[in-house]
Amino acid sequence: MRSSRKTLYEYLCEYAGKHPQKALLLEEQRVISVSETLENAKEFAAYFWRKGIRGGDYVALRMERSADSVILLLALEMLGVIVVLTDVHYGVEEYLEIYAKEIPVKAMLTREEPVSGRDFSGGWKAKYHDGISWQSVERTPWIPEIKITSDSQLPAVILFTSGSTGKSKAVVLSQYNFINNLEDTKGIGGYRSDDIAMLLIPLNHVFGLALMCGAIVLQHTLFFPESLQIDHILSCVEKIGVTRMNGVPSLYQSMAEKAEKYDLHTLSIGLIGGAPCTEQRFQEIEESLGITLVPVYGMSECIGISCASAEDDRKERMRSVGPFYSMNDGKILREDGREAVKGEEGEICVKGPSRMLGYYSSGKGDVYIDESGYLHTGDLGFLNEKGALCVSGRKKDILIRNGNNISIKKMEDAFLRIPEVREAAVVGLPDEQEGEVPGVMVSGRGEDLSEQELRRLLDSNRLLSRLENPAIIRIVNEIPKTTSGKMDKVQIRKELAKWKKEHGR
Repeated sequence: MRSSRKTLYEYLCEYAGKHPQKALLLEEQRVISVSETLENAKEFAAYFWRKGIRGGDYVALRMERSADSVILLLALEMLGVIVVLTDVHYGVEEYLEIYAKEIPVKAMLTREEPVSGRDFSGGWKAKYHDGISWQSVERTPWIPEIKITSDSQLPAVILFTSGSTGKSKAVVLSQYNFINNLEDTKGIGGYRSDDIAMLLIPLNHVFGLALMCGAIVLQHTLFFPESLQIDHILSCVEKIGVTRMNGVPSLYQSMAEKAEKYDLHTLSIGLIGGAPCTEQRFQEIEESLGITLVPVYGMSECIGISCASAEDDRKERMRSVGPFYSMNDGKILREDGREAVKGEEGEICVKGPSRMLGYYSSGKGDVYIDESGYLHTGDLGFLNEKGALCVSGRKKDILIRNGNNISIKKMEDAFLRIPEVREAAVVGLPDEQEGEVPGVMVSGRGEDLSEQELRRLLDSNRLLSRLENPAIIRIVNEIPKTTSGKMDKVQIRKELAKWKKEHGR
């Protein structure tokens, strides 16, 4: 398959030419057609142009899950602006101070302050770093001299890795990255022209941003629910007729536990990724929701690495994350640098159109691009007999107890094999005698789960070796997560280490 050089603006123009009145951005109280989205984006682009914003400038956008933020993003992308996506759980200035001090942001867009009315600008404000006070972002008549970028390979967005296992990094991506990941997915993702995709993942996260771009590139509707409460999500599927979504396993599992109260017959496809999911849970989710789950594997640094097909049978989809995307050149590298054969574990390496341009700041971490252009993901995996990728863990996702390596993923999988366990997170905790010991945080399906019962089940089913026996098991209602739904291992480690210290274990 050949890669596409078109921009999001060009895709949006094509969509508007074919289906101008079709709903593109759908909120619970508002419908914005494809042609309206295009015209609104052009008018906001004109506003930014008149304010002196040009291609290559850095502009921070507090990226809400809303139609307005999508339109502002499209307007800035038309001009070739590099948009720094910030998390709505922070004020935009606070977020930049924590994560992006070194980025020369020219303007910040936000609507943190309460606003009244429902004018289209929705209370969006712009604050410039040259001391200009907050101003309302307004629709402005288009002028012919505005220069629209035609190069999809230029830097387009900076987003920040979740920091679930360490320090967050600023990833630079282009429109070309997102567009070609979606073109690669078109034939295997089970897409339909009447799809209504529900956006539940934050738009400052790569998985959410890919879903947004997919509505434009693959020409369907994007729906924004007002609340992320599980009952509200399920009621929206029933009321709106949602057909597809992207999500992490814990989200699908929470939906499955309440599915019987709702009519979910329209829900067809769910891309699933971001965390492990046992075969038993996978089957339970599909049967409860009546959905086809399509496992995908990617990361902020490479939007799409591999993907299963919606046409694969469940057995195949449960056991792998599919083959490398057709435009990707992927390989498994052993410790000695040689390429692994099928069934042999090594580091997953990939290059292709969805690979990042790089990090904003220099430095080589666990994830890096080598001299041949391959992204070294820091993840371990192997290719099965059918050439599908099986992810087995992180290169450094181990703890070392008395000089022995223990796989964190293996331990988490063992806990998830217990039906009473809903989620489990394993971390290494410092220990004076053993170096590191396993600490586990668990959320249960019911209120009766206890540490004693968990240890009995682990022992009776021989799920863990003596070496893997956890020093600490803490049962909680909810395991801490990042805004993208991943386990927040930094916070989990902090809480378990504090508990260990306080209880002398």
